[in-house]
Amino acid sequence: MLRALSHATTLWLIGQLPRGPRAYHALTCGLLGSQAFHPKKLAGVWPRYAELVAAHGQPMEGARVWVHEAGWTPFSALAAYLLSGRGATLTNGAHVRVLDRYVRASVEAALAMPLGDDARRRARREALAALGAERGARCLVDATGGTIFNAVAPTAVPLDDASIDLVHSGNALEHYPVATLRGFLAEQRRILRPGALASHVVDHRDHLCHVDPRWPTHAHLAWSDAVYGSLFGHPLLHHNRLSPTELRALFEGAGFEVLAVRRAGEGRVYVDDAHLADAPSGVPSWADGPRARSWSHLDQRTAYAHYLLRRR
Repeated sequence: MLRALSHATTLWLIGQLPRGPRAYHALTCGLLGSQAFHPKKLAGVWPRYAELVAAHGQPMEGARVWVHEAGWTPFSALAAYLLSGRGATLTNGAHVRVLDRYVRASVEAALAMPLGDDARRRARREALAALGAERGARCLVDATGGTIFNAVAPTAVPLDDASIDLVHSGNALEHYPVATLRGFLAEQRRILRPGALASHVVDHRDHLCHVDPRWPTHAHLAWSDAVYGSLFGHPLLHHNRLSPTELRALFEGAGFEVLAVRRAGEGRVYVDDAHLADAPSGVPSWADGPRARSWSHLDQRTAYAHYLLRRR
């Protein structure tokens, strides 16, 4: 518990500095290489994402893919190329850049994805291997036909109307204030063609549990909105604390049909709702406040969820 509190204090101090969050990310993700594990992690889930979207009427072959808040590695562009045969569009916010230092790990992870023996994908794998891992990240993405946009405001995404078949994000939407999230969903609806799919993985946990496994997964629900805003309302720790039920309502209100909500508990494995309902709550006993009570029984047991949406 002390580790989580110490980490929170450090991030609060950094978060108060005008360029503190930018410097923190430059140090951890840039200099220290904290995202080196990310390509291998994503390589384990992208083939499953492809199966899910195909099962709901959007084959990956030939799809125009947009990855929002793509992160520090070019992996998602390479995965989308192998799966669809087309270059992907990557958008990142103000403090994130796709870095050259993660090119090799991204290429290796993409080539290791289990994609079957489809002739087209086998040819793309050979083409990616021929490109090699010695290029810069932007050069590599360009070579696969992709595009990178940096410093993108989520409420003003520089993509054309009805130009995308599938958008995906991972662990991004929980960081947006509600007003910003509404604006992003309006942009998403503008950019997706009618009937296109949106895939979003949202981490509903208190992010301090990532640095201290003893920290309760939903401890962030203990605070009133005012207290939480003063302690955690900075770019390094902000969480909008929307429950899965509240998030689903926002998606539907923005013009999306919710096709599936795959929930995972503290075991980090997607399970059916009946199984999750019997799991222990992630809300600690001392977090009995209005925010905690507003979360349903099932929501309190949801660590993160994968939402699959269709643009109406």
